Parts: sequence; structure tokens; C-alpha cells
Amino acid sequence: MPDSETIQKHLRRHLILLFVGLFLVIIIGGYAFGYRPGPGLTIVRVGTLIVTDLPTGSSLYADQSPRGTTQKAGSLSADLVPGNHTIIVDVPNQEPWSAIVAIDSSKTVTVSPILVPRQPDPKKLSGDDAVVAARAVSLTKFPTEAAPLSMGCTNVFVSANRVIVSMATTTPSCTPPEFLCSDNVCSPTIVYAPVAPLHSVIPFPNRTDAVIVSAGDWVYALGLDPRSPQYFAPIVRGTAPMLGTASSTTFYVQDAGHTYSVSF
Repeated sequence: MPDSETIQKHLRRHLILLFVGLFLVIIIGGYAFGYRPGPGLTIVRVGTLIVTDLPTGSSLYADQSPRGTTQKAGSLSADLVPGNHTIIVDVPNQEPWSAIVAIDSSKTVTVSPILVPRQPDPKKLSGDDAVVAARAVSLTKFPTEAAPLSMGCTNVFVSANRVIVSMATTTPSCTPPEFLCSDNVCSPTIVYAPVAPLHSVIPFPNRTDAVIVSAGDWVYALGLDPRSPQYFAPIVRGTAPMLGTASSTTFYVQDAGHTYSVSF
């Protein structure tokens, strides 16, 4: 018969295996229910990021870590711990899109990237189309603090060759963007201050989180959130391009006596 010491060794061994097994069950179960290690020694429940409107071959990165590539046009998702995350979407033949996205525990955040072709193909206009475009450009004035661009929950205006974003006071149901606020105080924020003179600022077609600006000899797409990495993508180059709004997918460029339409 085994002596008492041998029995105790077997019991200790089985207890250790039992505790290890129980620990693994807790870890696997917690992971399955969305719990992850958080800052310090905390355990937090993740939120979900969904990125929609992605063409085939689009890759998603969250905090520099790859989170998948689309095999066909559609969306990608990632479970992320609560807090701010740097998101980059790399789309074939498009400028990479970047943003800072705030994730809350157990909640889903849905975003869609701004897609600007690496080699846009402006269409030169003539005849009546050129007349319409020239008129649209002539009507485009710098937005001012008194008469800003209304961009969802924010206003955009130009002052002293700077693009400034402020909270939309006419929409009380809006939540202030995080980048406008510090220590529970929200105030206008400079989001772009070029060295070259600004010529035009118009809304990015069908977006409330970006504008199109012309400064110096370039036209750019500019994200309104100035935190790094701020979205900034070149579109076309000219001499002193002026802009006009055309439709929800198109804008006009007038430069060196010619007018063009650019569509996304």
C-alpha cells in the first residue's frame, strides 16, 4: 500500500493540475466574453471597431498592428481595449487614411475611411460646364467665425491664414469632439496653419470630418482632428488653385485660366 507521503504528493500534483486547468478555463472564458488585460494589472472588457466601405485588398492597422485585409469589398472589425487608438487603413492605389478612434467598453464604433486616389484624374471642363464651374468657384468665400462651414457637430472657419474648428452651438444635442476639449473646457482649435497662403476651404464631399483646402500651389484633403496622425492627403497641384463645391461626390478646381472637376 502507498504510504501517506506518496498520497500527499499525488494530491498536491492533482491540486496543481486542477488550479492550472481552472486558471486556463477562466482565461479562455474571459477572452471569449471580451475581457483583456488593461493598463497596470487591470482586466477590461473590449469594445469593437468596425471599418466599413473598404475596397478589395484594404488592410486595417490598429496601433501599428495588422488587423486583417479584405478579400472582397466590405468591412473589417477589431476588438480593442477602451481608450484612444491610432487607426490606419491602407487601400490599393489610394492615399492611406489615418485617424484616432475612441473605443468604449462593450460598445461598437463604426467608421469609414476617406479615400483619395494617389493619382487623381481631374477632368478639364469646357463650354457650359466650365461656366457653371467658374461660377461655383466665384461664389466660394472663406468661411468666417460669423459665417462658418457647418460640419455636423463642428464649425470650420478661417482666420489669419489658419483653419480653425469650433463646437457647433446651434446643435445642442451634439457631443463635443474630444480634440476640442481639455479638462472639461472646449474651445476653438487650430487644425491647419500653412506657411503658404490659403486660397480656398470647402467641405470634403459627403463628409463632416474633413475639408478640402488649397494653399500655395496644392490642393489637399485635410482631416479636422489635428491630433497625430492627422489625415492629410495631396490631391492635385497647380499654380494658385481656387475651389468650388459641385456635388456630394465632386468639387471644382480653377487654376491658370482653366476649370476642372475632381470626383471621388
